[in-house]
This record gives sequence, structure tokens and C-alpha cells, in this order.
Amino acid sequence: MKVIKELAGLARYNAVLEIRALTFSWIDVWMIGLFLEQRFVGIYQTAWQISSAVLMVGKSVTSVSFPHLSGWASENKWYKIKENIKKSYLIYYWFLFLHLLEAF
Repeated sequence: MKVIKELAGLARYNAVLEIRALTFSWIDVWMIGLFLEQRFVGIYQTAWQISSAVLMVGKSVTSVSFPHLSGWASENKWYKIKENIKKSYLIYYWFLFLHLLEAF
């Protein structure tokens, strides 16, 4: 029973943070809908979905690459860092290109 009370207490704080995150993530859509026509909300949502997918790829590549880059930097293997960064850009731009094609 004690564990359930502790979990309920933690869930309460998590629920507040989740409501806050949802509010901040949708306030822009609400403002656009308030001042502009409905079609602009749809355009904005589409643009946001495309850009968030592209940003997710960039964050993924960064989080995977960073430990390797750090290790190579400590070993003074700068040529490996340069090669990896070129590959990372290639992956990122490939996904950007695919998402732009998907948009049209």
C-alpha cells in the first residue's frame, strides 16, 4: 500500500508537467486559429509535422554520434571525427530531402 501511495504522489507531479507540456505545445496552434483562418492552422500543422520529423533525425544522429566523437577527440583521431560528421550530414540531408518530397 505504501508503494501505491508513493507512485500516486509521483504521478501527480508528472501529470502537472504533462499538462504544462501540452499547453505549451498547442498554444501556438490556438493563437493561429484565433487570429487567422482555419486553413492556416492546417498549413502550420503540416509544416510543423515535417520539421519535427526532420529535427528528430538530427537529434538521433547527434545522440548516437556524440559518444564516438568524444572518444575520438580524447584520442586525437580528428580524421575519424571529420569522416563521421560528413556521414552525419549526408544522413540528415537525405532525410530532409525525403520529407520535402513527401510534402509535395
